[in-house]
Amino acid sequence: MDQSNLDETSISSLTTPANVIDPSCVASASHPLLLLRMDEDLTVLDAQGQTIYLTQKKGRLMLAMLGSGKDMRRSRDWLRSHLWGRSFTSHGYSSLRQCLHNMRRALGSACVCLQANREFIWLEHTAVDWTPAEKDPSYFLAGLTQLDHSARQWLLQERAKLRENETPAQRDAVGAARQLMSDAVR
Repeated sequence: MDQSNLDETSISSLTTPANVIDPSCVASASHPLLLLRMDEDLTVLDAQGQTIYLTQKKGRLMLAMLGSGKDMRRSRDWLRSHLWGRSFTSHGYSSLRQCLHNMRRALGSACVCLQANREFIWLEHTAVDWTPAEKDPSYFLAGLTQLDHSARQWLLQERAKLRENETPAQRDAVGAARQLMSDAVR
């Protein structure tokens, strides 16, 4: 390769180790790399506002669980028990690893937001914007059906937390929407 044609970016890409995050990929507080919107099926958007389609139900559920966790972090044990609680332990951990791999692939360049070590899996909270649902909290992840008992219990608890955190304006809007729906049914 002719070295006179190499610019500074090319040289740094050749000398930067693969496990070091490129500073241009790091989000700022005003420009997150990933936007998670708590709605019926968990909408995931990249930094450009493009929808990232996540086909795995348990992957979407895992992102929601991470986003709602303290510091956007959950232990591998907790995730395995809530997502694959009915599986043998070793099979559950294998499924968790596979799900993590698939999620990173699906997230593309935003995969730097999803981190893991031997004990925990987390979302980089500086790179992720977690937006609450604008609708009735009972719609949060309503599109995810046939969940294991542990996942269903977690979901009910999260919906209850969302209801507790609703502003009066949100409660009024939800009440008005319910009234319109019941009037339309009559």
